[in-house]
Amino acid sequence: HHIEDETLHDIAAITKIMEDKNGDIWIISATALMRLNTSTGIVKSYPDYRSSDIIQTRNGTIWTTAFDGSLCKFDAAKEDFIKIPILDEDDKKHHAFLVALEECDNGQIAVATNKKGVKIFSPSEKKSTLLIDSKEDEEPITIHCMAYSQDSHLWIGTEQGVKVYKINFNQEPLCKLVKSFKKDYTNQNSLSDNAIHALLLDKDNGCWVGTFFGGLNHIFNNKRTIHQYLPLNEKTNVVEANIIREIHPDHKGNLWIGTEACGLAKFNLQTHDFRMKTLLHNGTKVVNIQSLCIDGDNMWVGTYMNGLLKVNCETLEIVNQYPYLNTNNVVCI
Repeated sequence: HHIEDETLHDIAAITKIMEDKNGDIWIISATALMRLNTSTGIVKSYPDYRSSDIIQTRNGTIWTTAFDGSLCKFDAAKEDFIKIPILDEDDKKHHAFLVALEECDNGQIAVATNKKGVKIFSPSEKKSTLLIDSKEDEEPITIHCMAYSQDSHLWIGTEQGVKVYKINFNQEPLCKLVKSFKKDYTNQNSLSDNAIHALLLDKDNGCWVGTFFGGLNHIFNNKRTIHQYLPLNEKTNVVEANIIREIHPDHKGNLWIGTEACGLAKFNLQTHDFRMKTLLHNGTKVVNIQSLCIDGDNMWVGTYMNGLLKVNCETLEIVNQYPYLNTNNVVCI
């Protein structure tokens, strides 16, 4: 469907896109939260909800964040959200906001804030408690991203590296810091950079880490081994990019990497071949990729200057582009 709804013409910047179990697309922009019915092409806008993240839990419930520090539950019958405060007035006075959501294995929701740590929210009790403090050894933790593993570990991507907490809801304390990974100039078996902006857990509970200045890292579970990777130019074999914004796997054993200055890269999980790939838009190379989402044999590519693109993974030809979003800057899918 070609989307004609006028609400999309007012989008300032897209920061998140999620597909729910009904096939509808939820779009977070700087001005509103929207839901696209992919069957009809109709878009419904929720302008009162300026969000940073949105998830759908295993029981089908959709949760999103709000700019006022609330966690919001979607009420399908009323076509609206129910707000539940997470941040208090003191938190908001210190410019805290919610940055990421993850469902834990007991149905509770981990809610990460930028500077006030991580809170755990119980949907049944409709209340939240502090899970991870914002300070550790008096060092403030600035959180960018989060991932939850099947073995009840919460991985946190921060400005100070990667922190891993073991979660146990049946005893006190609820969580314990079990691993911490940082850049160490005296140790090659360390992160290549401390500014972490992307996390992807693999089937072995290892973690792929996208750094802001140090390329791609792979932390192997149980081995405490870290491999560092930087993508090579397709023709010159010279390292070309180090600012990783997004990591997504496909169904053919590859990781697709979005970089901020050099475009698209492809990492083969079997051979560890890591190459930049040329993606052209109107004859010009797309160099600033902020977000990726694999969709079968295609991928959605959110760029900083070229808008939202749908690209064939094999040929890297652009299948479709979406100029009617009225923005050239798409920072998260």
